[in-house]
Amino acid sequence: MDAFNTLTVIRMVSYLCEKLEEAGLTLRLLGPGRELEMIYKGARPDRIAPQKIFRDDALATSAELLDAFWLVALDRYGPAIFQACRGIDLGDRSLADHLTTDGGLYVPGNQWENNPIPEVRAAAAWRLHGVGCYFGETWFRPESDDVPGFRGKGISDLILRLAMGTAFCRHEARFMFGFCEQALAVRGIPIQYGHYQCYPHGATWTRPDGTQDDVWLTFTAASDFGDLFGGFARDRYIPQHT
Repeated sequence: MDAFNTLTVIRMVSYLCEKLEEAGLTLRLLGPGRELEMIYKGARPDRIAPQKIFRDDALATSAELLDAFWLVALDRYGPAIFQACRGIDLGDRSLADHLTTDGGLYVPGNQWENNPIPEVRAAAAWRLHGVGCYFGETWFRPESDDVPGFRGKGISDLILRLAMGTAFCRHEARFMFGFCEQALAVRGIPIQYGHYQCYPHGATWTRPDGTQDDVWLTFTAASDFGDLFGGFARDRYIPQHT
């Protein structure tokens, strides 16, 4: 992206922060540490720890990993939304190469006893190179009679794009990627969140008992950034260079 488009991303990030604050949310950008640990445990008592790719010790496992950050939105009831992102610098290697050596870090959830290497059958994974950013641990607080939720109210779209804009400004990422279950992929959910390309068999992890987690690869490449960032800015009437 050139300087003009970088400026567009900065404008978009500023606009999204304002809109989320108008919705009653306070935004925090956190790295791994005690504060994040307390927020995570309070929001996700069903989880022992975050996904392996977002833990401190992941950096010692793979030389291709960059720093991780968590975008956390809080309201007067506590944590409302969070989104985790991890930068990677593949150099001349492809995303598929990375996954076939370090894919155990991306294993879904945290209930696996080991770090199995996935099988990667999506051809698109071999075409992604350079600096990217992985998105995972997307969480929205469940709605109850006493505590409001934010899913399905347009906030998720803002949060995910804010995270992507932050990832671009932080790492100058050339692609953003994640994994998605087939049931969500066929409904077009990744596209709503800014992942414009979806491919089946992005990664398949096999447990010792033979059961599998077979997920789709979802991503937005540099060629999509004009639509992701510039189009969003035009739709929201953010001033554009002419």
